[in-house]
Amino acid sequence: MDFLVGIVLTVVAAVINGNFALPLKYARKWKWENSWAVYSLVALCIVPWALAGLSIPKLSETFSSLSLSQLATPLLFGTGWGISQVLLGISVARVGMALTFAIVIGFSATLGTLIPLLRLNPEFLFSGKGAPVVAGIAIMLGGIYLCAKAGRERDRIRAAAAPPASASSAGGSGYGVALAITVTAGILTPMLNYALAFGEPVLKRAVELGASPANATYAVWVIALLGGLAVNLSYCLYQLTRNKTWPVFFAGSYDWVGAVLMGVMWMGSIALYGVGTTHLGPSGAAIGWGLFSIFIILAANLSGVITGEWRGVGTRTGRTLALGLGMLTAASILIAWGNRQQP
Repeated sequence: MDFLVGIVLTVVAAVINGNFALPLKYARKWKWENSWAVYSLVALCIVPWALAGLSIPKLSETFSSLSLSQLATPLLFGTGWGISQVLLGISVARVGMALTFAIVIGFSATLGTLIPLLRLNPEFLFSGKGAPVVAGIAIMLGGIYLCAKAGRERDRIRAAAAPPASASSAGGSGYGVALAITVTAGILTPMLNYALAFGEPVLKRAVELGASPANATYAVWVIALLGGLAVNLSYCLYQLTRNKTWPVFFAGSYDWVGAVLMGVMWMGSIALYGVGTTHLGPSGAAIGWGLFSIFIILAANLSGVITGEWRGVGTRTGRTLALGLGMLTAASILIAWGNRQQP
């Protein structure tokens, strides 16, 4: 029963995470930088610090007893991850939720598994037991390629159907730039996982001072997310000033609700995922990460289809996307199962 609870919590967390950016598509008056600035404050500062303060005893003592280098590791990884989040937000606006999450989470699952294994347990990766992980990574890359190909086909179809004046900007190099932004976001996104994987001194100290192993992760999150917050807010402040969109914050309450909801959904899904893995047994992180990745991709793509991101693209493009998503799903299962074989 406990295992089933873990599965349900992980799936619910993934569905929430896969849809956190949905309010961005329905902003009425706010520009991207307005919504993303408020989202960043809520998701990367207010909610995580509230969770850490409520769940970790002696939080300030935990940090004050650590060296600067021990705190710098998760902070630097979080800063790299923050760059990925800016790019993810831009990508959602340019290529849609469905394609963005398929590529970004695909890269995240691949590199988020591969890099920690190469650093912490390379013997397992190159043993017979590591074969499913290697196979899963290869299949994941194939799935990412097919999803990107489907996106290219979609833009070509729309460019052909568009008036001549807009057709030149609808496809071609425009999609190439957008795809490069999405791929870069995917490469940098696993840095949040690296912050946790290489933030062991912070975790250990939090546990020594009375935090549970599950709650101790918040001590790492708040440091890493501060790095992410600095990058996201800096970019938003630049765009707000450049585009003179500061007054837009006063243009109604509807968009405030959407931006705050984005932040609560994102950090809430991360917290719920952490709780879910504690119910999945000793291999909870391995099993949970696979499930989390699968259902984020599926949830984001279902929402993308429902909101018209793939409307009118034709059967061939739809099949390419479906095959790519199928490969990403199979790869996530293989990687999760392979990670479970670790000693």
